[in-house]
Amino acid sequence: MRGFLICKSFFVLIAYLSGNAWSIEARCTAEYGGKTTTLTVMPVNDPYIFVTDDALAPFRVSAQFLGERGKLKMYAYHDAKNRFVLIHAAEYQFNEANCTQFVQGFGLNKIYSAKMEKELVFQCVAVCR
Repeated sequence: MRGFLICKSFFVLIAYLSGNAWSIEARCTAEYGGKTTTLTVMPVNDPYIFVTDDALAPFRVSAQFLGERGKLKMYAYHDAKNRFVLIHAAEYQFNEANCTQFVQGFGLNKIYSAKMEKELVFQCVAVCR
């Protein structure tokens, strides 16, 4: 685990020093059943890379910030036995020019799963540097 963190830190440092690093990111918080999880969503250009967390079972939350396209995407799923089913998707235009507009949040998403009769609260905020 320690080696993984060192390796991850190294790649973040390389991205920062390369001059192509973005100076913005999103921090997303999800709450369910008295538990909270936080996702730090860094800009990526690969549309297949997501930050995902299963800590709020039976929910799964994912987020993605496509830096070049200026899009922040948020997804919520519920566990349906052998697969996760999408129950919510949100997309926001987000870039360096409008970053400060979202430091208080992109809006509070209250997501209700009728199948599970449970609610998840999911919100992201902009982190501008």
